[in-house]
Amino acid sequence: MMDQTGAVEDLEKATDINPRDENAYRILGLIKLGLKDYPTAVTEFSAVIKCNPSNYDARLLRGIAEFSLQSFEDAMSDFDKAIALNPKDIRAYRIRGMTKHALGDDVSAQKDFDNAAELESQSKSDVK
Repeated sequence: MMDQTGAVEDLEKATDINPRDENAYRILGLIKLGLKDYPTAVTEFSAVIKCNPSNYDARLLRGIAEFSLQSFEDAMSDFDKAIALNPKDIRAYRIRGMTKHALGDDVSAQKDFDNAAELESQSKSDVK
């Protein structure tokens, strides 16, 4: 099992040395997300986005942390940007659909679920 405390300390030192190290912030965010420390995960993924605004992964992961905090409007914004950066990722449509459902927009949520299903069907047919 990974020594998360030691890893976090090392990664924090790395970001002190190089505040533009988006990979260190990303790993910190993943650790915090795994620990269900969602506010800190949001902070770490925000640092990634500050370093690289077009980082799809950080947008998606920050949105997941925001969703977990029930910050649905913030999550929606990140999922919209993630989908704009990578319109073929099934996960982004699914979680955005869940967010829209949480906001009471079931019609739009269903469209996202349908898009996810269509992309999944396409990816299965591409494998054949």
